[in-house]
Amino acid sequence: FLYGTISFATLRKRQHLAATKMPVQDLLYDWQVWCYFAVLTWALRKQLTRTSAKQASIAAALVAVTWYYILRYTTAYKARGGDNLFDDAYADVLQAPHDRNSCQLLTWVVVAALWCRHEPAELLWTGMLGAMSAAFALTPPSFQKRSTRVPLAYVVCSVLALLAVQRLPQLAVTDAVTFGVVLKALHLLLVAPRWLPSFGRSFDEAGVYAVLGVLIAWRRDRVACWPATDCQKSIFVDLVACAVISADAVRRDRGPTTAAVFCVASLVFSPGAAFAFFLALRAAAARDAYEAPAEAKPLGRVLVIGAGASGLAAAKTLLENGAEVVIVEKTGQIGGVFADAYEGAHQVSSKYITPFSDLRLGPEVESHQSLDDYVAYLHTYAVEHDLMRYMRHATVEVLDKTRRGYRATLLDGSHRTVEPFDRVAVCSGLHQEPKVPDIPGAFKGLVIHSQDYKESSIFKNKRVVVVGCGETAFDVAHAAAANNAAHVTLATRRGFVSVPASFGEDFAPLDCLIANAGTHCWESSWSRRVGFHWFITTKFQRLGMLCVSGSSAGWNQWRGRADAMDWAEGRKHIVNKATKCMPLINRGPKEAWWARPWRWLDKAQADVAVGVDLLDHYEAASFGGRAVRFRSTRADDRHDVEVAADVVVLATGYRQTFPFLKRASDGQDDALPTEHFICDPEEGDLAFFGFARPNVGAIPPMSELQAMWWVAKLQGRATGPRVPSAPYKLTNCRLSYGVDYGLYMFSLAREIGAAPNLARWILERPAVALACAFGQAHAPLFRLDGPFAHGDAPDVCATELLEPIRKRGAAMNCIFGLTLCFFA
Repeated sequence: FLYGTISFATLRKRQHLAATKMPVQDLLYDWQVWCYFAVLTWALRKQLTRTSAKQASIAAALVAVTWYYILRYTTAYKARGGDNLFDDAYADVLQAPHDRNSCQLLTWVVVAALWCRHEPAELLWTGMLGAMSAAFALTPPSFQKRSTRVPLAYVVCSVLALLAVQRLPQLAVTDAVTFGVVLKALHLLLVAPRWLPSFGRSFDEAGVYAVLGVLIAWRRDRVACWPATDCQKSIFVDLVACAVISADAVRRDRGPTTAAVFCVASLVFSPGAAFAFFLALRAAAARDAYEAPAEAKPLGRVLVIGAGASGLAAAKTLLENGAEVVIVEKTGQIGGVFADAYEGAHQVSSKYITPFSDLRLGPEVESHQSLDDYVAYLHTYAVEHDLMRYMRHATVEVLDKTRRGYRATLLDGSHRTVEPFDRVAVCSGLHQEPKVPDIPGAFKGLVIHSQDYKESSIFKNKRVVVVGCGETAFDVAHAAAANNAAHVTLATRRGFVSVPASFGEDFAPLDCLIANAGTHCWESSWSRRVGFHWFITTKFQRLGMLCVSGSSAGWNQWRGRADAMDWAEGRKHIVNKATKCMPLINRGPKEAWWARPWRWLDKAQADVAVGVDLLDHYEAASFGGRAVRFRSTRADDRHDVEVAADVVVLATGYRQTFPFLKRASDGQDDALPTEHFICDPEEGDLAFFGFARPNVGAIPPMSELQAMWWVAKLQGRATGPRVPSAPYKLTNCRLSYGVDYGLYMFSLAREIGAAPNLARWILERPAVALACAFGQAHAPLFRLDGPFAHGDAPDVCATELLEPIRKRGAAMNCIFGLTLCFFA
């Protein structure tokens, strides 16, 4: 109002002094501007009454500076004999030096028009030069929770307005009337949505803001440090003012770190685009926020079978959610299979991925713990969560289904009891009943299963044959060679994929060389459906291994290529990470002169005198005295090989059996449930934890998330969409329960609303978002949001889980960043 009055009076005075008459079109146009600001003043009346003195002074200063430049430009323009003040002013800016344009002001209005649909009407006028700063200063964003859907009318008008803005540079060279018509149409588009019907259609708010941000940034106003014309100086003042005020509002809403990022984005894209991107992230965070149900269903009395890592995680989760828990362990000690391991056994999963979400390992711990240390960790976990008092030393003989739950027959020594339970969690572990192949013939030496192997002293001066190619088989073969065995032979039926668990304490471990975003979460649906990501990246992985280690079948793996090991997809194999044996296997193949460039990889085992002979694709056919006859498993090679032996170790795995369920399996493994290998839809009260086998990951964190999923399902808190199991299954794996670790974890988390809300953490704590996007599927990530959110999880993600990302190095992180660009 004040601007219109002063400018009109000033122009009339100058024209009177010049003894000229004011054209009617200028008079009408200036009165139109006067009306614009009269409406703005009327709309601001309530804001002016409740604004603070600080806000009012800031607004007054901004408007005063803007008015100064506008009035200078107005008088100078009229003195030059200009025809139409504001239309030509826009045209002058569009045609000014340095490729500047006035899109910034108009696109700011587009963002404001869409954003403030539930806010006071005065924000619609924030594009009007000096008034923009005043209105925005007096009405900073309130950031109240709103609907996450945008009506069709708003989307159409906003896009049409942006298209009009795109045409302004071309229209600037036309006549003033055409330019003025487009400008008035643009103003109309910004106001029209308030009175247009919604047409019964709406769009996701986050997507709409993201598109607007891209369109605005595409035609951003490149304002130089020192604008050229008076009008550009006015616009520049408004841009800086809007960026500062917006950043201050963002700081109040999300903190100083996010505000700093916003300021950088304002410089790169413009304040309008940065604000649109900010609103897109905020809308996405609100859309993906977990909403807890009004009331959780009771869990009742639950029997947990097993006190290993899976059993402890299940019991702790059940207790935290109000269940009455009884833990039954047949050995009477914590640790399960880890408590009865062979000498020198170490974990092949790292300290970043193996621990539970609420008890982490410190920086002083080596990257891969010994099993003795891990059992001590489990004891600490049980004590911290007071699980010991719920344990019983007993065996479950029979588990019967009843109308109201289950009836368990428990045997404690000679004392047998029958107790009722509402639900049962089976955590008995994979390594209970050894799988012993039926090999005919008599053997005069020692035959043991790897379960019975404890000390390497039994191999001294013996001829040793190890049947199998898993991590235990490799450990046993290496122990035999390192402890002066006379000869060591390793036999494999299908081959294997060998990649070391660690490349040294100063480097990120293998299970941390994976990024979540674009790989197994936040991945485009098309990329996931066609497997395009793995189809591309597998080729680079295999090519890298070929160049650095001389073999594309695995890292430094010159023998034992796995069946179906092609260049199409790399995540369908269970990786053997116990690789100390590979240099001993490679000795024969690397004797060739052309293999010399890769011999440096085997220096660590150079002091081991005995190598390991690999029988590639052979299975044990029969015993005879002190020899084992092997038969080729290749279709084109049927000859037999006889190997002299004193000790035979059968590292042939374990049967998956649940004898207490009395299932008729006909000698086959008992099947796991169909729903994520946890439970069957028709029998949801019986769950199995710790039986799915990851390709590159760890079972304990999987068991913890499985327990959370089961509890959320039982309590009615699984609010997410049902996720199919097919994408994460390793279809070409010899194990029917093999899964892609990260994809499996995020599938469970999405169903219960525990997947990290990436947009929220980008706004609230970018370091956490970095750990979520560039890190592996660590357990603390699934305690950030959802029904099982934990207060310490953000700090763990922002500190500990950034360490393996730093250890990767800049080059690898840049590669992951490119992966995000293509597949996320």
